[in-house]
Amino acid sequence: MSTVVRPVIAVTTLLVLAACADGPARPSAQSQLVADTSRYAKLSAADAAMIEVGETAFMNKDAAAAAATVTEDFEWWIIGPDGPKQVVKGRAATEKLIGQFFAASDFESKVYRLGMVGNILVQVEVDTVPQPDGTKKTTTSLELYEFRDGKRWREWRFQPTDSAR
Repeated sequence: MSTVVRPVIAVTTLLVLAACADGPARPSAQSQLVADTSRYAKLSAADAAMIEVGETAFMNKDAAAAAATVTEDFEWWIIGPDGPKQVVKGRAATEKLIGQFFAASDFESKVYRLGMVGNILVQVEVDTVPQPDGTKKTTTSLELYEFRDGKRWREWRFQPTDSAR
């Protein structure tokens, strides 16, 4: 058999076997994963700077500086087992609320930034807050922050329950 015929027979055999297979591979959870998420996982320098101002003010427990980083019509919502509940609306009300929180609490916060999609920041927060009985309560939540004109406009805190699984 010639050296040209052997490869032709081999390729033809593979094509016939492929045609006889059960059809295309069935989708799986792995088939939807995208290996390169840098488009969303990496923040631009401008986005990082915009976010840093508000988060630094918060960690420094500076209610006025933190409030200055939200829009006049800012809204904060918590979405829990009972559905969405608005926590606060407006810059002045936000400053008052977080000022009371800062005065009453020595909290710890860890942030796992997942990425930015358009003007929406996605991150996981693990917050530990002292309780009146001396214990500490740790809450893990998924946070979505929507920005408008360089300021936080709306915030959604999704708080999963342990019994949801």
